[in-house]
Amino acid sequence: METASFCTRAGCLPSAAAPCFGHKFIHRFRLDQRHLGQPQTPLVGAPRLGGYRYENRFRYRLLTTFPLPFGKESGCYLKASDEIFINFGGAVAKNTFDQNRAYLAFGRQLRKT
Repeated sequence: METASFCTRAGCLPSAAAPCFGHKFIHRFRLDQRHLGQPQTPLVGAPRLGGYRYENRFRYRLLTTFPLPFGKESGCYLKASDEIFINFGGAVAKNTFDQNRAYLAFGRQLRKT
């Protein structure tokens, strides 16, 4: 089924950094206003969109970078992030908790800045 959506980000607050436990934590709040396409199956031919549904979604992301002790000279680090998505408003029928995106990555700085 084909679906379509587009999103505007009204009320997106700038990222803020806060030191805690010797690390810098970066957090971000977002408000997504989404228009989701409703699939409609015709009797013949390809599926079409039968209209749009409006939803609001709140997002919060927390991100930090940990320099690795063995890689201080080489610039190696771990980056960890977690972002939650919560739907709200009159269009939410069943599930207010939408997604949780967790992220863990290994990185290496190639150049000194």
